Amino acid sequence: MPRSLSTYLDLLRIVAAFAVFGSHATFAEFTGGIVAPQLQIGRAAVIVFFVLSGYVITYAATERERSLRSFAVSRLARVYSVALGALALTAAVDLLTVAVGFPRTVPTYQYVGWWKYLPLFLSFSSEAWTFREGVFSNAVFWSLSYEVWYYIAFAAAIYYRGWRRALLLIAILAFMRERMLIEFPIWILGSLIYRLHGRLTLRRGLARVLVVVSLAGLVAVRASGLDDRVNGAVNALLGGYPVAHLHASQFFAGDYIVGLLAGLNIFAARYAGFGLLEVPAVRRAIVYAASFTFTLYLTHRPFLNLFLMLGHDPHSPLSIGVMVVAVLVAVWLFGLVTEHRKLAWRRWFEQLIAAARDRLARRAPLLYRLATPTLGS
Repeated sequence: MPRSLSTYLDLLRIVAAFAVFGSHATFAEFTGGIVAPQLQIGRAAVIVFFVLSGYVITYAATERERSLRSFAVSRLARVYSVALGALALTAAVDLLTVAVGFPRTVPTYQYVGWWKYLPLFLSFSSEAWTFREGVFSNAVFWSLSYEVWYYIAFAAAIYYRGWRRALLLIAILAFMRERMLIEFPIWILGSLIYRLHGRLTLRRGLARVLVVVSLAGLVAVRASGLDDRVNGAVNALLGGYPVAHLHASQFFAGDYIVGLLAGLNIFAARYAGFGLLEVPAVRRAIVYAASFTFTLYLTHRPFLNLFLMLGHDPHSPLSIGVMVVAVLVAVWLFGLVTEHRKLAWRRWFEQLIAAARDRLARRAPLLYRLATPTLGS
């Protein structure tokens, strides 16, 4: 991958993560509702993440992770290194909220029945099948649930062959059900763009124009409310089914528009040649900031809620400024012991998978042979 494109994708991740953080931080309870709902861009940023994920995961599987074992270790370390800490942080803030009687909605029934909800959350299945559960009070986990199952479906398609691939995909896609499946083409679009980069090319001038046009389009779609109108029209056309049954995917029609624009942006960025992004100091700063984006995404809500309990005044500019800085510092410190510890998590998962393979080979050799993919181990 060209260095300028790699840095650009990191920059896009930073912008998307801050867009989600900014959208939530400007809720009325945190900043008095100073930003109109029409300017909330958190949902669009999540869709950009989906396209980015499809692109980067396909690149990784094609260039670096040639075996299912390597792919699984990388994904497990990436996801759990942050998700487990974010889950524990969310639970701690929720329980503190209940303990002090702070007026904030907390799904206490999930804590009472933790023994059935925790496995659902740890397997990222809270949005799959017929389940429809928020992950404690941390609403952003819905998209991670989608993404993890997209990884699983992708791995089944890439690392298996023949009837085993067909059976696995049927089972996985059936478990995902329509809510996850209806957003899956957006993730797949990112994967297709990576494939197109190996077959097509653009002149630099045209590529730069398309980058600007796609970015302007993303802003215009949200600012004009075009996505909202499209979602409303599709919902009416389908007799209210999306709103009634699709939960987090009820805005899929508008998501497709955002996804196409994000895909165009990433496709064109490959050929735009942003020289500034190759300057060592600029690149190092972007790469370092991007290394905390997953932590920012998963932990900003509990940190915001914690700050709210400490006496935050949503109408005070000073308090708002302190809140933003405090949350970002907390995210940075949290990321140093989670997202920046992926190598340790990789080693642990490598040992765990090796032990599980050996045990399966001894105890259930037939199942071991069936589960072993055609392409590598």
